[in-house]
Amino acid sequence: MNLLIFGGLLEELVLTLVWLPVQLSKCIAPCLIYRVILPWKDCEQAVGDFLRVTSRARNLPLDQTADVLLGRNQNGLCIAVFPVSIFGNEFCSSSKKDFLLETAKCKTCSFEEIPYYSLDPEDLSFEEHEVVDKYFEEPTKDGRGGDQGSPGVFSYVRQCFLDHITSDVAHIFVQAMENLPDEMSLITLQHGGGKARETPSNNCAFACREWEWSVVISALWTDPSPTKRDICEKWADTLWTALASSRTGLYVVDIDPIRRDKERIIDEVESTFQENLPRLKKLKVKYDPDNLFQGSVPLSW
Repeated sequence: MNLLIFGGLLEELVLTLVWLPVQLSKCIAPCLIYRVILPWKDCEQAVGDFLRVTSRARNLPLDQTADVLLGRNQNGLCIAVFPVSIFGNEFCSSSKKDFLLETAKCKTCSFEEIPYYSLDPEDLSFEEHEVVDKYFEEPTKDGRGGDQGSPGVFSYVRQCFLDHITSDVAHIFVQAMENLPDEMSLITLQHGGGKARETPSNNCAFACREWEWSVVISALWTDPSPTKRDICEKWADTLWTALASSRTGLYVVDIDPIRRDKERIIDEVESTFQENLPRLKKLKVKYDPDNLFQGSVPLSW
């Protein structure tokens, strides 16, 4: 049957079965994922644990990664580490030691079945026999994931890229956690690095290539009062500002011309596009001389 799509006539649709190359087909192989929750005894112990796991993550092979979450569960503040081996290869002895994997919960699953990163020590989604729907969890206050975007939950998010986490940077994170504005708020360090560094920034639109961690600062709360909103937003902004001297760039999602003034927007745009910004501005002048598209990422000022 012929279909009229966007003014064009679709007369034939051909599906071709292509045999995947060996390396790509490995992505379908089971992943090996661990979850380690480290208790928060005091600030110095938390700094030590944080530096140990982030340093080990930096030395992982390309097919292994380790995201780190700083948050709160029913037992108090904690650091959670989620080491993942994409092709199911076991972690080396040094990684097992630094991540404390010998006694950690472990699950083998496909990549798309990796459970939501929960901080709840009683969460069964990291048990081998459990299969959970990670995208539709109810909002809770016991450290389970799924709060952001849930009905009744307000959120304010800041993001930046870091390459090296020094002792000073670790203390900044720990201090922020000590001042957590709401028990649902958390900090996620998404582990990157690896192959991303091999592409020169001027060869693609995404300029920031020198980074090991994408830091996502998530202020989450349920109290609808303006006072609570101000407290939570200030907490996220304060941490983001404290990391400014250590960051290597920003992701475009952090540009917010509605909440922030022109001076800060210029800084955010320059930090996001870096050496690609002059080229992008030339394209802007060529294809949008009247500055029609300016809502999310203003390039004309």
